[in-house]
Amino acid sequence: MAFNYSCFISYRHGKYELIKRFVDDLKDALSAELEPYFGQMEIYIDSERLEPGHLYNKKLSAALCQSVCMIIVYTPQYFMEDKAYCTREFMAMEDLETRRISLLEPEHQSNGLIIPIVLRGGNTVPPLITGNRIFKSFENFTLAEERLIQNRNFIAAIGEIASYIHERYKHLRKVENTACGGCDDFEIPEEETAVNWLKEHVEFLAPKFPFRNG
Repeated sequence: MAFNYSCFISYRHGKYELIKRFVDDLKDALSAELEPYFGQMEIYIDSERLEPGHLYNKKLSAALCQSVCMIIVYTPQYFMEDKAYCTREFMAMEDLETRRISLLEPEHQSNGLIIPIVLRGGNTVPPLITGNRIFKSFENFTLAEERLIQNRNFIAAIGEIASYIHERYKHLRKVENTACGGCDDFEIPEEETAVNWLKEHVEFLAPKFPFRNG
């Protein structure tokens, strides 16, 4: 079993243009930056997420397992009890991250495989998703901006993310068969498990509003 995807993009979709535009731009710009490192190895994004009746299936679970890293497009809606699919993806990748990092030599165990990108709400980011991970803010991105692939304010950060993913891959390739073993049977946690995890780990979680101060 081998890695099939350079990264998996996890995001909570929105009704309006900001999130859709950002995620599309991010995928295009990051794909361009990753190509010199990975050739034709693609980014995985769940294009079926908005389809009526779409359920988590083996294809999505296997794709997450076969991804070198996961990028979180963080907004304050990311960790929510209602439709906790982002939490399920985070939990699954956190489990993979722990197992895979333990396979590496000690000098390569200090960096994580989850990359948070903050689109909005940087002051609400739970500490549990930062840790020893690369962390980038895109809070200045607006719909008035040029596309990310042409935007000098952000393209350098995307280049750094691409370089980081490749650096992780260089070390994981040495243990690739073990790291990706069992991906055909890998399963993302059920929603009930994710909701219980949220109540325990996300400090500011509230029933209707994801975060509150005080």
